[in-house]
Amino acid sequence: KTSSVLGPGLVKARTLHLQRLELDISNPISALVNHKLFDACSAALLLTNSLFIGVQVEYSFGTANPPVLDVIDACFTVAFIIELLLRMRGTGLALFFLGSDWAWNLFDFLIVAMSSFDTFAK
Repeated sequence: KTSSVLGPGLVKARTLHLQRLELDISNPISALVNHKLFDACSAALLLTNSLFIGVQVEYSFGTANPPVLDVIDACFTVAFIIELLLRMRGTGLALFFLGSDWAWNLFDFLIVAMSSFDTFAK
């Protein structure tokens, strides 16, 4: 599908360019974000945030949300910002936005940006 949109010449040039953008595992941040434990911590953060959203929804049907919920929400947002910035730095911006996971990375970037705006605009 990509080749029909970009044309075979552009796809080949993009592929060759991305092959030169290999991860530098000697960089400590690259090593960190490519470690299985980082993925596990990211998944745990996502799951606990999902549970927290359920708590927020439950409170939204009753009285006003307690202020502690706003603080916890801000903490989750900061944690997601840190996780995203680490992945962007560890992967490199070019590979982050042009690599094989570019669609997921862009989706993640947009979700974190919207969540940040929503949390800190309150």
